[in-house]
Amino acid sequence: MLKVIFFVPCFASGGAEAFVVNTIEKLDRNIFEPIVLSIDQHDTVYDKRLERAGAKRKVLLDKYIKNPVRRYLLAYKLFGKYIKNNSENISAIHFNIAQGEELPFIQISKKAGVKIRIMHSHNSDVSNTYKYYGHVFCKMLFGNSATSYCACSDIAAKWLIPAKILKSKNYAVIKNGIDTKKYAFNSDVGKSKRRELNIENKTVYLNVGRLEEQKNQKFLLRVYREICEKQSNSVLLIAGEGSLKNELKKLAIALDLKDKVVWLGNRTDIPELLCAADIFLLPSLYEGSPFTLIEAQTSGIPCVISENISEQCVLTDLVKRVPLDIEIYSNAVLDVCNSFHPIREDYFGRMVKYGFDIENTVKTLERYYVGEM
Repeated sequence: MLKVIFFVPCFASGGAEAFVVNTIEKLDRNIFEPIVLSIDQHDTVYDKRLERAGAKRKVLLDKYIKNPVRRYLLAYKLFGKYIKNNSENISAIHFNIAQGEELPFIQISKKAGVKIRIMHSHNSDVSNTYKYYGHVFCKMLFGNSATSYCACSDIAAKWLIPAKILKSKNYAVIKNGIDTKKYAFNSDVGKSKRRELNIENKTVYLNVGRLEEQKNQKFLLRVYREICEKQSNSVLLIAGEGSLKNELKKLAIALDLKDKVVWLGNRTDIPELLCAADIFLLPSLYEGSPFTLIEAQTSGIPCVISENISEQCVLTDLVKRVPLDIEIYSNAVLDVCNSFHPIREDYFGRMVKYGFDIENTVKTLERYYVGEM
């Protein structure tokens, strides 16, 4: 049995975590034994799925350390100790990371003698200047520590993979595979979910994402305020949790949207919510390749997204990229709502054809884990 470690710095309810869980569920368990390793851990929408999949868990810190410098320095130390004690039993480590400060973990595993070290970039920016400079510094020092390089998109590759490797094209874009059958549109499911949420006979907008600066829900609320001026019989569903939750709720009240926005929290029924919604909104400040956009296109729902999100993520005619300007964005949403009515059942097959089924992704990854790529 080949032990494969899936390293995710902070195992929460984000896209990298979704990628890891989707992969582990389809991994050939006659060959591979998966272990999820993280710096710290929070309650997530993926916990039960990992438990059902029989994946082992290892958390480096027993409590969250707010100071990021202390947190990472202690994590490097504990990671090194763990890898040193287990290096002979580790076949590969798949590093699912977002920024340069996470690259030293790969260097540590290199020194410990881990033969297969896969660096997988899942993001394309950071939220502040200090993180950016730390990213640049660590990328310069530790960016060449992996044996294989991959990313969820070209923009994510450029963000984390060293220029020399990019120039030689010695890396791969790994598609964010999903269980496409789960996200196929079903009108009956959508109607049932609308009844459950008491949002029948309304135009339903949906946003899925962590309530953090990157996901730009402050902008979204201001956009929705403009939409409501022209379309009163509507509702905005926001699925996710995060540090900005209270601030966002206060903003919704200030914008007179208290009764127009439904805060759903973390959800395990995203496929059903997509079936229930009419338009998917994703005004992120930056992304690697958002899982939610893959899922939305598989469900056949029209999407209005930020032009900051890579055009590589636009896989169908469902997606419209627009600038982060309140008037332009709100007008684009209303235009899509009024004039674009796709046959939603048609898109599931397209996404399978484009290679976004998780089965295809896992077949590729298994070749990495045995050293064939």
